[in-house]
Amino acid sequence: MAGWGSGRGGDDGVQGGLGKRRRQGGLGQRRRRRWRRPGRAGEAAAAATAVSRPIYLLTASKVTKESLKQLDKQRHRFLWAGTGDITGGKCKVNWTKTCLPTSQGGLGVLNLEKFTRALRLRWLWHEWKDPNKPWVGLDTPCDEIDKDLFAASTKITVGDGNMTRFWDSTWIDGRRPKDLMPLVYAISKNRKKSLHQGKEDDTWVDDLIFDAGSTITVNLVEQLVRLWEAVRNVQLVSEEPDQIVWKFTGNGHYTASSAYHAQCLEAPSTNLNSLIWKAWAPGKCKFYVWLIIQNRVWTSDRLAIRGWQNNGHCPLCRCEAETGLHLVATCRYTKRIWHHVAGWVGYHQLEPSQWEEAHSVCQWWESLANTPNIPKKGLRSLILLVVWEIWKERNRRIFDNKEMAVGLLLAKIKEEASVWALAGAKRLRDFVPRIV
Repeated sequence: MAGWGSGRGGDDGVQGGLGKRRRQGGLGQRRRRRWRRPGRAGEAAAAATAVSRPIYLLTASKVTKESLKQLDKQRHRFLWAGTGDITGGKCKVNWTKTCLPTSQGGLGVLNLEKFTRALRLRWLWHEWKDPNKPWVGLDTPCDEIDKDLFAASTKITVGDGNMTRFWDSTWIDGRRPKDLMPLVYAISKNRKKSLHQGKEDDTWVDDLIFDAGSTITVNLVEQLVRLWEAVRNVQLVSEEPDQIVWKFTGNGHYTASSAYHAQCLEAPSTNLNSLIWKAWAPGKCKFYVWLIIQNRVWTSDRLAIRGWQNNGHCPLCRCEAETGLHLVATCRYTKRIWHHVAGWVGYHQLEPSQWEEAHSVCQWWESLANTPNIPKKGLRSLILLVVWEIWKERNRRIFDNKEMAVGLLLAKIKEEASVWALAGAKRLRDFVPRIV
């Protein structure tokens, strides 16, 4: 058996056995460690990882919206409040934005509704790719929205027509007959036929039910003619199986990841992935930058809007009102730091006098991170480092009543850069070779 604290056991944290310590009564003498919060970045990772536990359950069953809502409530609370109570003031970014992929401005926390739908599409894919599975032909947990997404995500090449569904497959110019001819679909009594079965002797026509009292409209006749022509024009090739291709992967095979991201295509793409998330820096630094780029940190201007206690001015320069943009770009103290950093790394382009005028933190960050003739990856790590240390200095002045002069903070930045380089920031080390 695994010993207590060996780290082995189930995913729920329950050990496989207590071993010798329990038999000797040592459990009560074991030193208790005080739980410490892992920080926002760690909590975001934990909130995402926690979803991995019920993956098989989510794949095999249709989870109710109420259940997903309860799961989201727990993840939401853990991310923004840890073990405490969740309040509106703690939720810095709305949950919909938080659940977007990082390439679209989100935190990359999984949207459970979209994620479970992506998992369920596996059933529909295997119905095509492995029709000999024992469950094929039985009811699956896929609903109509799942089937609509699957149809939009696949491309079918008709062969013998045995796998292609007459009504539910996209064999008419990439569209389903049920979508193109809904009036005809509504009067069909057999909607599970394959294309081969429906085309053979035009049996799809025999399945249509015309009630004695029903009215045959012009639209119905038009759709009947269009479907008739489509069936006539499709050519079946005997002994050649139908083929299906997944549109969102290079090899044409379904993956849950591609199915998930296909549902996020409506959100505009951003360059935050390359500017922040792919740059080398501790997770807590990236998380803070993600917040300040969206103006979601508690600077004095935002505190004043809520009527909360605040200093009313920037604690660094003590002259102007504190905003996110002022803190990272326009503050005199910040500019002096960047003046010395530019001289330290030997790139005059980083001098504040060379910066383009910016109207938001995101605009300033993008402009500085793409400064020409400077190694991009090293520069982006450096920006993260400097902005993070300035934020810490701001908090030190507010909460600890301590402050560092520009020279001392610059020394702190150099020291921290050395630590980052030793921890794996190779691009930063190459960018500033004098730090090691």
